[in-house]
Amino acid sequence: MSLESSVSDLTTAATALTAEVRGKMTGIDAAVAKAIAAVPVNKKIIYIHPLTGVDTNDGGPLAPLKTIDKAIAITPVGGICSVRLLADYDLAGVVSFEGTALEIRSDVIGTKRTLRPSYFKDGNGVPTMAGFSLHLGAQTTMRDLIVEFPSAAAQVPAPTGGFNTFIKVNTTGTAPVLPVKLIDCELKDLPGATASLCSSSASALILAVTGVIFPSGFAGRYVAGVNAGVASNTLSHVLTNIPTL
Repeated sequence: MSLESSVSDLTTAATALTAEVRGKMTGIDAAVAKAIAAVPVNKKIIYIHPLTGVDTNDGGPLAPLKTIDKAIAITPVGGICSVRLLADYDLAGVVSFEGTALEIRSDVIGTKRTLRPSYFKDGNGVPTMAGFSLHLGAQTTMRDLIVEFPSAAAQVPAPTGGFNTFIKVNTTGTAPVLPVKLIDCELKDLPGATASLCSSSASALILAVTGVIFPSGFAGRYVAGVNAGVASNTLSHVLTNIPTL
């Protein structure tokens, strides 16, 4: 075999090997791109309209969902669910979630949407106020909302404790901390309202408020089980910028 023939054979083999490597790299690049595309987005911005929304929509501003429950359900555990309310929202039950940071706000900063929790009977017939129940790793922020606390006058027996709170944590639940922040919100009492904002009977509570309007005489209802007039810095389980509860 001549030298020229050997060089030619080597060149041909090298060219074929290079082409094979390039082909494999193309396949690897495609597989990596597919894997990256399959990773769920950790933050979801989801628009909700309780009247025109449909829970099979994609949650965009032109195709909103109907319920907050569905928005949380399609957010990966450990992710951020930013709910933008396109209209006022009636809350008929307790929305429970774990491992998610839930933000609920108006779709337009500076324009408040109204959130209206109501009372219902739980499985044991106990009157319970609708709200949000946070479990392990969960937290919530609310912005540019008006929250109307319903009348408890017709509820028998009278709702008490964690059953009569808006933001809840289960006594036997696994959440060691209940983190809550309200920004530019307003809490309103309908006649006969008695509910507290937060429960924290078995968990530490972090409660931060900025630009929030509370009803007249709301003392004793910021945290269930904490009497009116108690200085917050004397409580071992509550960290808040509200000086007197």
